[in-house]
Amino acid sequence: STLSSSSAASDVYKRQVPDAIRKAIEKAKKNLIEINMNGRTITHEVYAKSLSSQVMIRPAGSGTGVIAGAAVRSVLELAGIKDVLTKSLGSRNPINVVSATIECLKLLNEPSNTAEKRGKESSDLDLPKQYYKNKAEGEINA
Repeated sequence: STLSSSSAASDVYKRQVPDAIRKAIEKAKKNLIEINMNGRTITHEVYAKSLSSQVMIRPAGSGTGVIAGAAVRSVLELAGIKDVLTKSLGSRNPINVVSATIECLKLLNEPSNTAEKRGKESSDLDLPKQYYKNKAEGEINA
């Protein structure tokens, strides 16, 4: 009698787990974001805050790697960013740090989009030499 009731409970779980996975995949697909990159790094420095955690992400030269704590590193590596410098400030709660990192990635803009919003040409923007160097290296490494 107890054996049959435990197998009935496991049958319920067997049906619930695939449903939960399917729903999680659908939710993830709805929340995808596009990340503007400059070669192997990001286009510009960004700061974001989530509750009491702050994250700063800066572009880095080719070969630098991902200089970050565990929570920030995992998000940036999954995003495909190879060279970047980061600093996490405030609370070290991993959930808040990851949330702030994702907010940083949402704030990234392509310089051409910024120039368009300002009514200027991309060449009118005061971009550092590193931007053009990283862009060229990214095209070679692609």
